[in-house]
Amino acid sequence: MQKDKGHSRRKFLKTSAALATMAFLGAQTFANAKEAKMTKTAIPQRKIGDFKVSAIGLGCMGMSANHGPARDKKEMIKLLHKAVDLGYTFFDTAEVYGPHTNEELLGEALKGYKDKIIINTKFGFYYPFGKQQLDSGRKSIMRAVDGSLKRLKRDCIDLYTQHRVD
Repeated sequence: MQKDKGHSRRKFLKTSAALATMAFLGAQTFANAKEAKMTKTAIPQRKIGDFKVSAIGLGCMGMSANHGPARDKKEMIKLLHKAVDLGYTFFDTAEVYGPHTNEELLGEALKGYKDKIIINTKFGFYYPFGKQQLDSGRKSIMRAVDGSLKRLKRDCIDLYTQHRVD
């Protein structure tokens, strides 16, 4: 097995699996991982356009929506900080997660890391009158951009993806 900058694939996968488990199980797993004294591991990098990001990103949907009840906000903020400490630089969210609460979570948790991370958010779903709609028209995209920028506490969106085709 070839090593990347002195770190084995096994160590990379072990660290990635630990963080994924922390995200899935929430606070209790985070406390256990903290006790196990997880250490920072260099995560291999990949290019997405002009960006260099961690080869494994962190999908954040389940932190605040769609997979059971929302996790404890304080614990998810700790988890996101730990992810950055471990070398994760790519985070994925969408305006529809919550709706809106996942972008708000990332905006609050990651505001101090703006120059160190890349956030991908998505558009195309929205909730007029409490009912989910698909809309990737110009007017809808402009509304979504404005909302995502505010919720993510950023002045630009790093990567912007259409969530579903109309």
